[in-house]
Amino acid sequence: MVDSIWQSFLLIFSMFYVGATTETEPSPYPGDSVDDIAVWVNAENPSRSLILATLKNNNQTPSKPLGILVYDLQGKQIQFLQGGSPNNIDIRYGYDHDGQQIPIIAVSHWQHNDVSLLTIDPNNLKLVQLTIENIDTGLLKARGLCLYKNNNQFYYFVISNLGEVRQFRIHSDAQWSASQVRQFSLGSSAEGCVVDDFYNKLYIAEESVGIWRYDADPKSKTVEKIIDLNWLSALKADLEGLAIYDSGDGKGYLIVSSQGNSRFVIYDRLGDKHLGTFGIEPAGDIDGTSKTDGIDASSVNYGSRFPSGFFIAHDDANESPEGVPRHQNFKIVDWRVIQQQLDKIKIATR
Repeated sequence: MVDSIWQSFLLIFSMFYVGATTETEPSPYPGDSVDDIAVWVNAENPSRSLILATLKNNNQTPSKPLGILVYDLQGKQIQFLQGGSPNNIDIRYGYDHDGQQIPIIAVSHWQHNDVSLLTIDPNNLKLVQLTIENIDTGLLKARGLCLYKNNNQFYYFVISNLGEVRQFRIHSDAQWSASQVRQFSLGSSAEGCVVDDFYNKLYIAEESVGIWRYDADPKSKTVEKIIDLNWLSALKADLEGLAIYDSGDGKGYLIVSSQGNSRFVIYDRLGDKHLGTFGIEPAGDIDGTSKTDGIDASSVNYGSRFPSGFFIAHDDANESPEGVPRHQNFKIVDWRVIQQQLDKIKIATR
């Protein structure tokens, strides 16, 4: 027991900082305008993969278009797909449609309480709409969204700002649609979620409470609250984005955006053991991050710049090298830098 408490203290006070390798171009709008990201992996040429980001607010009168911002891995904006009021975004691969295996991208729209489905055109690498009309969630204040793939069945979870959760199965018969297969409620506001397809586990961040783990199967009622906001926790409300770094064979990490202290907390992949906490600090001409909403992580080899993948995070208060405020953007960190620090902590806490 004493050893366990001592290890917890070591982890809490062994926080580390990393610098971003690159960053995306700023949002076109001021204020709280962007939120979540998803990475589309180009299997034929990983270095030409794409970062998809939600442009959720314009904060201007008269109102200006919202939609999905698309960046390359150098952070340059290369497309803007206008439409809706995107809040959260996620992606899964291998949906069997008309004899082809296509990626499915799902987006929640917070002003309209619905979901749109999209894909990537393999010929020109452009984001395209699948749904003719967005799919109603039946929720008020719909915010969070994450996809789940189980064999050949694709699902998405939608979470409202009131803590209501609904699971839908995706169909593509006469047209793209989805049917509700499950619903349940949390006790308070939630948004961030991620599904670990390998273990069929759904994680939800209840913002002022902790992280919940559910069985992602729509017939299951299994639920565990695995990480509390207690005095030994590295988390501080609000809890926001969740991401899985997949090391293969069921290994890897669960990462949580702890917005209350502008930190990122890493747990083992089943979410039971705290492994480290980090922040993103200024590095060269790139500033650090604060009050992060959406995050994502990828273990794919993207070439010499990111051979072990990367971690990407929303930045609430972006600044120029001279310290001049700029519109929000996303910071990208070489995963090798994070892994080196985790390895050091592992040795120190043995």
